[in-house]
Amino acid sequence: MGKILIFILVAFCSLSSFGQAKKDTTKATKKTAAVQTQKKEETPVSSSLQIAAEEYAVYMAILGKDSKLFVVRDKSGVDNFGEDNDFFKEAFEKAFKELKPETIEDFKAKNKEISHLEKKFPTKETYYLISDEELSKFFYRGLDWEGFNKKYPNSGGFYTFSRVGFSKDGTQAILFVAHSCGSLCGEGYYYFLRNDNGEWKVIAPLMTWIS
Repeated sequence: MGKILIFILVAFCSLSSFGQAKKDTTKATKKTAAVQTQKKEETPVSSSLQIAAEEYAVYMAILGKDSKLFVVRDKSGVDNFGEDNDFFKEAFEKAFKELKPETIEDFKAKNKEISHLEKKFPTKETYYLISDEELSKFFYRGLDWEGFNKKYPNSGGFYTFSRVGFSKDGTQAILFVAHSCGSLCGEGYYYFLRNDNGEWKVIAPLMTWIS
């Protein structure tokens, strides 16, 4: 449960209006507003970076073509918990031996900013994009999975996707995906994919957390 809480808090840190109470003139409220403004500046939401159609194709390769119903957070997000961890770096290099440095650099460059996801997933099945404002109604003051599942029945929780890093020749891709599905249900993975005759296939996953 702790890991889910950590992930949700990290996911919401870019919101300037997140969890604001009614206006108050006390110093504590002003201090909170200042902190929220600072967080927004630290993790800007990109309005200029458009998520390419090929990135949505990669997202669907992770979800699976037969996904009947899914919910996706409408902002990109990435797991930075292990980037300064030697054990994680070693595991990353071992799992993704064939990954080109340029693919990783593209991934890092795209994920310096938060991007908005749109309803461009290449599927005819039902899916929803959920905002951080709506997620906060379920998870800011607790974990209201009952309420979430009532509104999105049979969704199995929600996903957060990072931007996708590609090799220059378009044959490799890497991204981070988090899946939250309950108070003690969730996981985060990096995925390495290869384009095989126009179809993206997962070559190797690397788990970074589980709850």
